[in-house]
Amino acid sequence: MNTQKQITLLVALVFVLLGGCAAYTVYDQPREEKSLTSQQGLVAERGARLFARYCRQCHGNAGEGRIGPALSRAELQDPAKLTENQIWITDTISCGRIGKIMPPWAIREGGALNDEQIHDLVTLITTNAGDGWAKAGDFSAEENKVAPVASVDDVIKAGAITGASQRVCGQLAPATETPVVDTGTLPTDLKVADKWTETTTDNKFSVTAMAIQGGTAATITVDNKGAAIHNWQALGPDGKVLKDDAGKDIGTALTDAGKTSTVTFTLSKTGVYKFQCQVHPAEMVGQLYVVDATGSTGGVPPAVTASPGSAAVSGTPSTGAAATVPTQAARPENSGAATAAGTVTGAGANTTTLTTTDNKFSQTKLTVAAGKPFQLTVTNKGSALHNFHVLNGKDDNGSEIKTDLLAAGKSAAITFTISKKGTYNFQCDVHPTEMKGTVVVQ
Repeated sequence: MNTQKQITLLVALVFVLLGGCAAYTVYDQPREEKSLTSQQGLVAERGARLFARYCRQCHGNAGEGRIGPALSRAELQDPAKLTENQIWITDTISCGRIGKIMPPWAIREGGALNDEQIHDLVTLITTNAGDGWAKAGDFSAEENKVAPVASVDDVIKAGAITGASQRVCGQLAPATETPVVDTGTLPTDLKVADKWTETTTDNKFSVTAMAIQGGTAATITVDNKGAAIHNWQALGPDGKVLKDDAGKDIGTALTDAGKTSTVTFTLSKTGVYKFQCQVHPAEMVGQLYVVDATGSTGGVPPAVTASPGSAAVSGTPSTGAAATVPTQAARPENSGAATAAGTVTGAGANTTTLTTTDNKFSQTKLTVAAGKPFQLTVTNKGSALHNFHVLNGKDDNGSEIKTDLLAAGKSAAITFTISKKGTYNFQCDVHPTEMKGTVVVQ
C-alpha cells in the first residue's frame, strides 16, 4: 500500500471515529436521562412501600389525605420548588410537627426510619416518579388485608401531641394557649347568635370566639376547606367533651375535606367554654360564650390583682369571620414556698400548684405532711398533653393519685392523703423520661 492510500485510510478512520463519538453523544444523553428516571422510579417505589406500611393511617391509602393533609397534591411536586419542598418534607418526616400527632420518624429522634428510607419517602412525595402514588395505593391495599386501617378516633387516641418549647427542624412551637377569664361579660364586638359557620383549613379555625343564648337551640356548621379531617367540639372544665341539656356530646362529626357537618344543641349552663378540633387540639381552638337573658356569662370580675386585659374580638355569626380571643391575667402563684432546689413544701392549707411546660415540671420535689390531706393543682402551660401521676403509692383510701391528661391551658386539682412516711415517685405519663420527681411524706 502506497503512502497516499495509507493517508486516505487514516483520514477515513478518523472521520469514522469522530462520527461514532458524535453518535454516541447523541445516544448517551437520553440513555442517561432514561436511566436516571428509571432509578428515581425505583426509589419512589421503595418510598411507596414505606408509605403503605407507616403513613396510610394518617394520610390515606394513596396520599389523598385523612387525619393529616394530602401528600399527593401537585404543589408538593412542583419542579420549581423541588429543593425547598425536599428540605421541608425531610425535616417534617425526621422531626414530626409541633402541636400535631405527626411524630418524629428519624431513628436519631426516636423514630423507626433511617436517612435512606426518609429519602425514599421524600422522593415519592416530591416527584411521584414512576406513578409512585398509584403504587402506594396498591401496596396499601395489600397492607390493609393484614392490618386494616384503624378508625380516626383510635388513631387520634393512640397519637400524642408533639410539644416543644423551642425550634424543631425550623418549626417554632405554637404560643401557649392562655385560658379566658370569665368576667361575666362578652368581649368587645362579639354578638350573640343562634347559628355559626366555622370554616376549617389546615390547620386553622375561621372563628375563634362564638356567643350563644343559654337555654336556646344553637347550630354550629363546620365547612371543611382543608385537606385534612377536621371537626368542632366544645369542652367542659374537666377537659372532656361538653354535654348539652339532653346529655349528648356537643360536637360535630369528623369531617372530610370538602364536606360539611352540623351539630344543634341547647346548653342552659352559662359560662365560657373551650372549643377545639379533635384532630388538631393544639392549633385549632377557641372560646364558646354562653349567656343568660341579661347577656351575662355568669362569671365574677377578677380581683384587683388579676386585672385582665381585653383585646378586640370580631366574629360574625354564620359567616365564618375571624375572631381573636381576649388576653387574660396570669394564673395564681404557687401557694407553697419554693426553694432553689425546685422543692415546694405545702403551707397553710397544705396545698400547692405544680406547673407543667414542654417538657418539664416546675417542681421536682413535693414535701407533704403524713396523714394530712394535701391538695395539688396541676396547670398545663405547655402546648403538649401532660398529667401528674404518683407511681409507687396510693391514697389512704386505695385510689390512684393522678390527674387526667390535661390539654394546653387546662388545670386539674386533686386531694390525697398518704399516712406512710417515705419517698414516692411521680411522673407525667406522656413524658415519663423527662418529667419526673418525688413526693416526700414526712
